[in-house]
Amino acid sequence: MDLPGLGRSAIPVRRVSQPASRVRLHTGVNSFMIEIDNLRKNRSMSREQQLTIETRSGLSLAALYNNPADSQSLVLLAHGAGAAIQHPHMCAIATALAGKGIASLRFNFPYMQAGRRRTDNVQICTATFTDAHAFVNGLSGSRPVFIAGHSFGGRMASHYLAENQSSNCRGLICFSFPLHPSSKPGITRASHLSDVSVPMLFLSGSRDSLAEPGLLESVVSKLDLAQLHWLDTADHSFKPLKRTRKSEENVYDESARIASNFSREIVLQNSK
Repeated sequence: MDLPGLGRSAIPVRRVSQPASRVRLHTGVNSFMIEIDNLRKNRSMSREQQLTIETRSGLSLAALYNNPADSQSLVLLAHGAGAAIQHPHMCAIATALAGKGIASLRFNFPYMQAGRRRTDNVQICTATFTDAHAFVNGLSGSRPVFIAGHSFGGRMASHYLAENQSSNCRGLICFSFPLHPSSKPGITRASHLSDVSVPMLFLSGSRDSLAEPGLLESVVSKLDLAQLHWLDTADHSFKPLKRTRKSEENVYDESARIASNFSREIVLQNSK
């Protein structure tokens, strides 16, 4: 896992083979949490490995590797501002991707690993992506690598790719890109997206309060390599309105299906 100017020994890797601890879902009467629970229980899920990424700054970051049999691609998946790698939402995204033959490695940012509430700045996050990307390249074998993230994680992934245009990455997948703070519409958070040189997929709920539909559509329409898919009635955390949602497809399954189509199309185009 070489990095330019650093060499293979710059990022030591420690792997732990035991399965990840089971995430307990406190469903109660919350039908959305029950939906996530059923998603995990009713699908044969590949065994997850607990791994550790040793960063160049000396930190040890927890990671979870979901590697379904015969996976065709590998996604480096970053968490949102308040959801660590074992959060039910992150588990549901990884499970849905695995159901479509996409392996994933999700990792904690330093602030989350340390138990802090305040997120790391862009510089720390992009440096962490450098270490995590080098790590995932070592796992990928011949599989194409994509970089993705939910909310804050997707935003930081886009900053990383805007700054590292020659990186080994086939595309960017943003689950609920946080275009602006809730109730404060704007597009300043998208100013760097034109510097991303790989294809981009934005998966956004039509009720997402952090991405006003008209603004997000305007941003994506100006990006030559980007496409946008609306998840009907879903909010920022993919919670749908079941009474008015037209599709019977689970929101996580829908997002994974679109991500799978996106990744396959890119791989096919690059093979021509």
